[in-house]
Amino acid sequence: MPADIVDELHLARTLRIRAGGRTLVLAKRAGESTAHVLLKAIGYARYAPDYPDVRIEAPIGLRYKPDLVALDDAGEPRLWIECGHVDREKVRRLVRRYPRTHLVWLRRQSQWEGAIRIVQEALVDARRSTPVEVIGVTDATLLTIAESGDADAVMGTVTVAMLEGDVLPNMRQGR
Repeated sequence: MPADIVDELHLARTLRIRAGGRTLVLAKRAGESTAHVLLKAIGYARYAPDYPDVRIEAPIGLRYKPDLVALDDAGEPRLWIECGHVDREKVRRLVRRYPRTHLVWLRRQSQWEGAIRIVQEALVDARRSTPVEVIGVTDATLLTIAESGDADAVMGTVTVAMLEGDVLPNMRQGR
């Protein structure tokens, strides 16, 4: 099996990344992949302009903990972002439990189509008033962020599938 070029990158325990017009200091936890840390930076860069209160790795007192989240005044998630691998059951539960929450799943491009299928299965018969997005990020984009420290600069390179109910994905590039 070929080596994973992104996860072979040596990252310091903390990483400074320009994202969402701010400089973030992201901690790489024991056992956490480099790709996972970089996907969180992309999630922040993409959604901070629309959700200025988005937080990374914030405990919200629920069974599941999002990688990034923005809460409403009642403490309910308005935005929930997952990065990397998420099992089918968690996707199904999130889609049904949070019908008014903008759900986003960031995946490496090589796993993007599988993630779309998992979300489409979860959306069957689900009643939602907000979209579910699956975002694919190439390894080249992840490497660019790791080298430049600038997630804002790569927003035009991500691939987005906007899924609603059982309709086919509306795919687009960038913002």
